[in-house]
Formats: sequence, structure tokens, C-alpha cells
Amino acid sequence: MTTMEQTEQLTIKPTPTLGRPLLVVLALSVGTFSVVTTEMLPIGLLPLIAADLQRSLPGTGLLITVYAVVVLVMSLPLTLLTRRIPRRLLLGGALAVFAISTLASALAPSFGFLLVTRVVTAVSQALFWSIVVSTAVGRFPPDQRSRVVGALFTGSSLAPVVGLPLGTWIGQQAGWRAAFLVMSAIGIATCATVVTALPTIRPEDEPARAGQFPNVRRYVVLLVVTALAVTGTLSTYTYIAAHLVQVAGLPAGGLSAVLLLCGGLGILGAVASGTVLQRRPRLTLIVPLAIMTSALWLVQLAGTKLAIAVLAFSLLSFASSSFAADLAGRTLLVAPGSTDLANSGSSSAYNAGIAGGAWIGGLIVAGAGVHATALAGGLFTGAALILMLSEPWIAPDRERQARQKQ
Repeated sequence: MTTMEQTEQLTIKPTPTLGRPLLVVLALSVGTFSVVTTEMLPIGLLPLIAADLQRSLPGTGLLITVYAVVVLVMSLPLTLLTRRIPRRLLLGGALAVFAISTLASALAPSFGFLLVTRVVTAVSQALFWSIVVSTAVGRFPPDQRSRVVGALFTGSSLAPVVGLPLGTWIGQQAGWRAAFLVMSAIGIATCATVVTALPTIRPEDEPARAGQFPNVRRYVVLLVVTALAVTGTLSTYTYIAAHLVQVAGLPAGGLSAVLLLCGGLGILGAVASGTVLQRRPRLTLIVPLAIMTSALWLVQLAGTKLAIAVLAFSLLSFASSSFAADLAGRTLLVAPGSTDLANSGSSSAYNAGIAGGAWIGGLIVAGAGVHATALAGGLFTGAALILMLSEPWIAPDRERQARQKQ
């Protein structure tokens, strides 16, 4: 199901205060696609950038590491500093900075200049992720917001499946700078659409400015669960190619097909999450965590059995994408104060997991080998699952109590 098809299912009559909700969701979904693709572009273009700017591969890899650190560190401060600015201006500004800095990356005369432009792009992404979910769902009534979250995250799920391979291909055909030019153009178009479709509303009047069932303890649990789950997943998934080829014996020529399969199931996971999120919010996190843990341990048990390894990684991709979308929806429910601040905290926890997972995975590969990453990853996601299952005892079930009073 495409983003357009999913947004067409969100039947709601636009009102003057909500602007044009379907157009907003579609534009912001494209925005998540372009932001995530641009973040990942150096992964596929690293050799080309290193050769052009006369840098070593490890040195050029700073473009990826520094980017993640900036998003991690800047999400919360930027959200605090801009909390009184209307979303139309804020999202438009963030997307404009994204487009301009990505264009500057394409024109970078040196590695140092390119690194600075990537830092600026990361700053715009940090702000974008803090406000995009609450802005999108705020155009719709509460009973439709779960499907909006699913539609929104379809764009980000398409990034590794379509965006990264396409950007890499463009870079190989026309040079790495051309790939950044394309992403800048998409950013400009997205910015223009968002500014046109969104009304100017004061932040305090935004429909989704606060959580539906605010709970500080549940929010803290969610942050810890996020960091643990993403750390576990990335410690293994970062080395999926090495595991499939070196451990499971996949021919190198078949790697693209397997990655495409995993990516397609990732899209399906993001889409599927919205169908049950509103009815069973806790369950939509518990089930992906259980699948992720089972899949990681299945990777470990598979050994040299290629078919089982492919199945396990496919399940991991499906559950990981579903978890990311469900996390956004859960944050909107339990946010103890501003949903923007809560989303910025979730974004920081997620990026901490990305950085931590890649680092831990690297240590394991250097020590025990690629085959051991799945065991460690399963321990992290298993801990996240246990913590999520323990949530009713850690924090009162205010959601159920509130529903019972209605």
C-alpha cells in the first residue's frame, strides 16, 4: 500500500482550522522519506565521496557518525527554544534549512565544508522529527490518528528500500553530488507544500499539543525500552550483509534481493501498525518487541542455514518498522507534557540506540565475530520486552481508568 493510498483512506472533512489534512500528511510523509534518505546517503556514496575529496574511508565515515550525534544532542534543546513558534513556520523553516544545507553539501569544495553542511542538515532533522508527528496527527480527530502515524512512517520506511539504492545509483551514474541535488529538490518541493497546506495556528491551540493519557513513569519506561530495543536491533542489523554472506553463505549477487525483501516487509510493518494502535496501544509495542527478540535469536540459531537466516532478518525488518511507528503513537498517548518535547526525547533515545548499537556491534564483530551480534542483540531487545511487560506494575494504568470513566 502506498502513502497516497493510505492517506486516501483517512476520510475526514477538512475544516478551516485544520487546513488540508490529506495534503499535509502526504507532504510530511515525503518529508520523512527525504530526511531519512539524506541521512543515509553517505552509506552508499562513501567510496565516491572519499575518492573525490581525498579522504580515507574511516575518515569520511565521520559524515555518518557526527550526523547521528548532532540529532541526539540537539533534539530537546531545539524543541525547547522553538516551542512558541507556530508549526507552519517551524516546519517550513526546518525543511527550508534542510533543502539549503543539502544543496550546500552537493556544492561542497572540501571535506570540512561538507561536514559542516551535514551538521546543519542534522540540526534541521532534529527539529523536524520533534514536531512532525504531532503536527500531522493534529489535523485529524483522535480516532483516526493511528492511521495517520502509519501513513507518516511509510515514507521513512521507503527510505532504505527506495531512497538509499536510488541515491547510490544516481551517485554512481552522475557523481555523488547529483544525489544530494535531487534530495535538495525534493526538500524544496516538500517545504513549499507544507507552507501552503498548513494553517498558522498558535502552538497552544494545536490539537495534539498534549498527550491523551499523560503519565511520567510510562514515558520514562518508553524511553528506556526504545534505547534498549534500537541498540539490540542495530547491533545486528548494521552487519546484516556480512552475516548473510560470511555466515549464512548467501552469494554476493543475491544480497540486493534479500535486502529488498527485508525493506518491503519493513514498509508493511509501518503500514500495519496503524490498524491496531488505537485499540491496543501497549500490545502494538509488545508484539514487535517479541518478534524482534525471537528473530534475533533465530538468526543466532540459524548458523549456516541460509533460508532460516533470511526469514529471521525479514521478521526483524517487519517488526522494527512497526516498532518505530508504534513508538510515535505511544508517545502521543503518554506524553507527560508537551508532545513536541516528548517526541524530541523519543528521537534522542532512538538515536542513542542507533549509535550505541552500531558501536556495540562493532566491538562484538572485532572480538567474537559477526555471528555473535545476534545473541547480544536479542539480550537487549529481550530486556526491552520484559520492561514493557512490567509497565503495569511500574506505572498505574491510567489509560484504562480514563476509558472506564468515559
